[in-house]
Amino acid sequence: MNTSTQLVNETSLSISATLQIIATSLIALVVLYGVGFNEMDIAHNAAHDSRHSATFPCH
Repeated sequence: MNTSTQLVNETSLSISATLQIIATSLIALVVLYGVGFNEMDIAHNAAHDSRHSATFPCH
């Protein structure tokens, strides 16, 4: 593998990692925004149902 091919591969990995970080951050902001502006009962019930579906005891 020559140096130009190696440089292209490293650049592609760097761009891919950056895009993954950006996408994850945007998803996190959407989730926080959605939970933050919901009524507390809705957020609580969603978390409660998630715990039950993962068979994690919550009572």
